[in-house]
Amino acid sequence: MRHILTLPLGFMDDEGSGKVRMIVNDSSAATETFVAHQLPDKYVAGATPVGLASLLLVFD
Repeated sequence: MRHILTLPLGFMDDEGSGKVRMIVNDSSAATETFVAHQLPDKYVAGATPVGLASLLLVFD
């Protein structure tokens, strides 16, 4: 959004506000998907083997 605010005023006339709005919505949806779903899954996938190994060592 900071970049969009620095664009010249004629940019919206050339591109159209609907196109810019669609780009912003798609980008925010992609960011939400990564932060809320994919990033936690990556951490869980990394923590599971470490947790399993530590449990095997403790209870063995």
